[in-house]
Amino acid sequence: MLQGLESKLASQMAADYMGIILEGDSCDACKSLNQILSGCCFGDVDSDLAHLLPSFRRVEISLVNRKANSVADHVAKNACFNEFSWDRGMPLTTTFALLLSHDANFM
Repeated sequence: MLQGLESKLASQMAADYMGIILEGDSCDACKSLNQILSGCCFGDVDSDLAHLLPSFRRVEISLVNRKANSVADHVAKNACFNEFSWDRGMPLTTTFALLLSHDANFM
């Protein structure tokens, strides 16, 4: 949940940027996000996100192939459940390098 300073930063980000692009491999999640943007119920979407999305001037929601989304999925899971950071010049983990290679050759 966004609270206090995090909420203010998120609101400022929405004001500073022209829009946001959300891509996901869950049809249900994309449907719920589109319902929020059309003014319908929040569905299963976190209420903080539901209040934040309409503050962007432009929101694009796309459903992507799950296999084509493996790199983003890997990064998101590691960011949520582990201390995950990577800076330019740092070596890539073997798993991450393989995912990037697969992603570059995905058809």
